[in-house]
Parts: sequence; structure tokens; C-alpha cells
Amino acid sequence: MRKKFLCMMLAGTMALSMTACGGKDKEDETLSPTPSVEAGQPSDAPSEAPSQAPSQAPSQFEDFSVKEMMNGIFERTSDQMPAMMEGTETELTEIYKIDASKVEEFDIRVPMMNVIATEFAAFKAASEDDVQAVVDGINQRLEVLKEQWGSYLPGQLELVENNKVLVQGRYVFMIIGEPDVANYAENVFLRKFDP
Repeated sequence: MRKKFLCMMLAGTMALSMTACGGKDKEDETLSPTPSVEAGQPSDAPSEAPSQAPSQAPSQFEDFSVKEMMNGIFERTSDQMPAMMEGTETELTEIYKIDASKVEEFDIRVPMMNVIATEFAAFKAASEDDVQAVVDGINQRLEVLKEQWGSYLPGQLELVENNKVLVQGRYVFMIIGEPDVANYAENVFLRKFDP
């Protein structure tokens, strides 16, 4: 009798928690496919990580928090994203091979399960001179991911090959994800620099 009661309570709690988390109002939650231009490349071409000098951000843009930007992107696209976890300084230095002193702020999101290639990483370099170190770290990470997914799950390799690396001033944003989410994230980033 006790076990039945406990099971019923657990089932009721699970049902309540599932319904409580699923009732979010969706105002205008369609991901806008508004046209955008990647730093130095057309938006519909598969991107290669930039190796040229980073582009300059317009002088009128305001500093912003890359963590807040990423939180906004993930909040808006949560129904289209795999479960992700935030990276720490360990991921910054060991996976991206970027010296922590080269970055003022960063937010790295990787999937909780290693069967999906989706990955987002936003950086604010400590100075203009440090931007290239961040780009080099991203290029190194992309090479590792191409090798990993090419031999593991080739279907995910396409997401990695269609990555977007955006550079504006001291800000660098790497996007690996499904096209709708990737385009939305790209547009959110580029709108930060609209005059």
C-alpha cells in the first residue's frame, strides 16, 4: 500500500512539473529568417573561420554582455535546441586552447550528449590585439570537430562544415547548429552592431 501511494505521488509530481514547464506564452516566437551578412562572407555560403583581420564594429554600438546575448538566444530557441551545458574556463583553455587572459568575457555552450554537433561560443576579447588569438582558437576547435564528426556521425558533420564565425570589433561568435537556429543567432549578434 505504501509503495502504491509513493508511486502515485511521484507520478503526480512528474505530471504536474511537465505541465507547469510547458505553458509558456509564445508572442512572436517565429525565428526570423531576416537576411544578414556574415563577417566577410554571404550568409548562405558555408563559412570557413575567418583568418583575415577582424572587421571593425561601427563606432556607435554599445558594449554588451555575451552571456546575456547567449541566454536570450537559448531562451528564445529552447524548443529547437538540444540540452546544452555552459562551458567553464576549462573548456576555454583546454578545448578552445585560448589563454584566459586574452578574453574579457565568454560563453561556451556544448551539448550534454555527445551525439549532436550543435555548439555555440561567444567571446569578447580583452583587446583588439587579442581577437586573432580567439579566432585561432575557434579555427583549431573547428578542425577537431570536423575530424570527430567525420568519423563518428557523418550526418552531424554537415552542421560543423556549415559553421558561422562572426567577428565584429572585439566580439567573436561561433555558431554550429540547425539552419533556422543558426540564422536567428547570427541575426541577434549582428543586430548588436546596427547603428
